[in-house]
Amino acid sequence: MNLNQIPQIHNEAELIKVLDSFEVHLKTLKEKISRLQFKKLLEKCRIPEINKLQKQYAEQILNPRFISLINNWVDYVKDPLLKRRLTLWKKHISLSKVHLHPEIRELTRELEDEMITYQYIVNDKKSDLGTIKNILRTSPNQSLRKAAWISKYAISKSLAPRLLKLIRLRNDLAKEEGYTTYADMILEMDGLTLKETQTILNDLIKASNPIYNQILTEGQKLLGLNQIEPWDIMYLLETMSKIDTSLFPKNLIENKLKSWGKTHGADLEKLGIKMVCTDIPYNGLCITLNDNEIKILTNPADGYNSYRTMFHELGHALHSAYNQQKSIIFRNDSGPFTEGMAELIAYITRHPQWLKGMGIDSKQIHSVRKRLIASWFHYLRERTAYALTEYIIYENPSTNPDKILAQMEHDILGITLNETPRWAANSWYINYPVYWQNYILADLIASQIHRELNQRYGGLHGHPEAFREVCQIYYGPGASVDWQEKLLKHTGSKLKVDALIKDLQFYLED
Repeated sequence: MNLNQIPQIHNEAELIKVLDSFEVHLKTLKEKISRLQFKKLLEKCRIPEINKLQKQYAEQILNPRFISLINNWVDYVKDPLLKRRLTLWKKHISLSKVHLHPEIRELTRELEDEMITYQYIVNDKKSDLGTIKNILRTSPNQSLRKAAWISKYAISKSLAPRLLKLIRLRNDLAKEEGYTTYADMILEMDGLTLKETQTILNDLIKASNPIYNQILTEGQKLLGLNQIEPWDIMYLLETMSKIDTSLFPKNLIENKLKSWGKTHGADLEKLGIKMVCTDIPYNGLCITLNDNEIKILTNPADGYNSYRTMFHELGHALHSAYNQQKSIIFRNDSGPFTEGMAELIAYITRHPQWLKGMGIDSKQIHSVRKRLIASWFHYLRERTAYALTEYIIYENPSTNPDKILAQMEHDILGITLNETPRWAANSWYINYPVYWQNYILADLIASQIHRELNQRYGGLHGHPEAFREVCQIYYGPGASVDWQEKLLKHTGSKLKVDALIKDLQFYLED
């Protein structure tokens, strides 16, 4: 669509027609970009065409005629759905002025390419990120864990100066849009405030401290550690989980995903959902190439965590597949809710009947569920440390990020204070800025919804009618309905910490 030839619009029907045409063009561009990004992750190569397409996308979104169109109509339309559509576009334009700025796009691409093509070395041997993570989780050899930990973060020194430059650029552009910092901008776009989010994260840490500290003390004693080093924490908590990895073989993951989907009325093949194994700088990644082709990328290992990650990514895939909205702006749910819908499915892997289906004896299920709490705590606390660190960096980019992160990990994870440079090796800070809190908020959302489904259906797992309702009231509307409104309407309250705290306590007392 040529935005320079937009006809004069006289009414809402004509406005909708213009928006529909424009969004079809944008969707085509986004699908081309997604397909090339998928190729880049698979082939570990640089693809210059991505930058060209992103530039085209930016030129469309930031076209002055389109911006004027949105601004001229947003306060005057009567139709509530159209008004929300325009309101979301207005927000998206503000974000795009930051994310699609040429200097930010180029610097982000440069850092991303360097991370994807980086060669990890552990004890003079080439390695990959999946192997390194597996060493940190499962190796009883402390010196090997230390070597793997050092290798994982060795790239940080090279990236740090440019990542700080990127953060300053994001801040400067966010201020032009009227926000104090870029972090404030992102959170407010998601219907939250920085203070509110910090309070939620700190309340969760405070409420769970007694349980977590007990687990650390028991683990430290079990392993005979005088102190818990950064390269010890994952192994300690995995050891406390101590679930036989042979019960969760990686070669069965895809079959288990398909089986769960089929039981609940979702044929993954017909939905176009497919798992692809490759080494990526994330635990897992879901990429929607188009409405009928969704890829789940992973580098799995034997063990429970890989299953949990893949069910989380399945949640993303199902959320995308069952989103009924044609408008591209309504297909983009907010970060917290997007992760909440993924975590809703990830929770299935803690269900007694699902564990029984993995061949775990019914007498062992109580013990297994109780042990899962340790790795769950690591998941929540590590992400909280990353999120709170990121807020401070955006508030004051002149600070020492490694010192801040070291203090956060010391306070929240209970490890020794170690200021080894590592903060810039966090790929989320590059590609998914101010996103870490969404994983914690996702657990709050998932716990809240699961408790409501338990009351009415007996749960989500094993109840296809409950899954159909999830598709209808949570997936289907996409962003056409505010995510906090969905929670309030269907669970009786907006986002709260209560349900998750009860779940954490339940798994210990169960």
